[in-house]
Amino acid sequence: MTKKSEKVWVLYVLRCGDGSLYCGITNDPERRLEQHRAGTGARYTRGRSPLELARQWTCEDRSTALKNEAAFKRLSRAAKLRKLASADGSPLFHKKAAASKPGRGSAAPRERPFPTSAQLDPDRARRSSPGKIK
Repeated sequence: MTKKSEKVWVLYVLRCGDGSLYCGITNDPERRLEQHRAGTGARYTRGRSPLELARQWTCEDRSTALKNEAAFKRLSRAAKLRKLASADGSPLFHKKAAASKPGRGSAAPRERPFPTSAQLDPDRARRSSPGKIK
């Protein structure tokens, strides 16, 4: 048996007999597909045979596979079909960080999607707040 650290996690997508898609992760794709076909896999795939493996991607670890699964499930059906048809074999969305994360507070500040109130009104930062009345 392989060590826990040697397991390769896979994100897979099944095309069900009714045309719907099922997405999941596993570290043994052949076993998992047989479970789905035997009716002992996910409840969703029971009664939706025949099941066909549409695509699979290898992921670095279980955490990355789970993140990719969640990201894939958030896509629209059209975007899912485009991703299934694409020829790239690269991981879907998430990659594990190459280096360890720096200490808290040492990372660069992230960009804000909207301007802050100080950016909208530069004079606001110079104005003093009213404070408490004594």
